[in-house]
Amino acid sequence: MNLRPWRLKDAPALVRISRHNMEEAPSGYLIADTEEHARELIIHYQLLPKSRGRIYAVWHHLCIIGYVQLLQLHETRWEVGYYMDESKRNHGYMKKALHCLLKQIQKDERIQEIQARVLKNNVASRKVLEYHDFILYEEWDDLLCYRRNKKNTSA
Repeated sequence: MNLRPWRLKDAPALVRISRHNMEEAPSGYLIADTEEHARELIIHYQLLPKSRGRIYAVWHHLCIIGYVQLLQLHETRWEVGYYMDESKRNHGYMKKALHCLLKQIQKDERIQEIQARVLKNNVASRKVLEYHDFILYEEWDDLLCYRRNKKNTSA
């Protein structure tokens, strides 16, 4: 399992892994309903400076099985988001992908706090965050907000 930036030729894979209930992911997540839309998103994220965010395809056995993203919210506060192809869930891939991302950004001084939003009923995603030392800090109607302070933990 590894992470790599998205390429235009990955558009069909992005559509394939995005085929889920749009209500399943909080707003701002990488979701494409057509290949044209997927190409537009990929171009947008290819042009995004690393200082503002990182979007990676999650690869396993030469196949894209998900994505992980980290976007800047405010100076030193960033938000992580991820999605796994339905057929690849509950195998530990996202746990490994998030570990890779956190290790990659460990020395980046601009990133001091990372937050994540998940639906209350998404137990698997909550477990991934808690495994990586994210702490629940706020609840909204059906949304949970987690936070991880980089100074207190390591990848």
